[in-house]
Amino acid sequence: PGGLKMLNLEIAVASTKALELFGRLPEREFVEVKLLDGVVLRFFNSLPSSGQWDVTQDAFVYRGRFIVGHREEKLLRGSGVDQITIRWSKVREQFKVYETDFFIRQFECLETLLSKEN
Repeated sequence: PGGLKMLNLEIAVASTKALELFGRLPEREFVEVKLLDGVVLRFFNSLPSSGQWDVTQDAFVYRGRFIVGHREEKLLRGSGVDQITIRWSKVREQFKVYETDFFIRQFECLETLLSKEN
């Protein structure tokens, strides 16, 4: 289905030193998503974040926004995710993904919601 899709990412770091350790989540920096079939997708941040302390989560919270193009959407719909790499201003962190079908399920949910509106 058409339309612009965005990945809004919220990252909570349970440390008061998050800014010192990780730095910012800069604009135009990217998140890499490695699929189970080995394909690597890059999503570029359009919402820079220096993060802020959230008392309710007892964590330093960063928010990023990444555009999901048609090609990337198609690939995410068809393959599970193996790992995600986040590039901060100071470090690069790599995370193993255990809910490999996360994007597949999210796109299905979004499609169901959109079909109900029409």
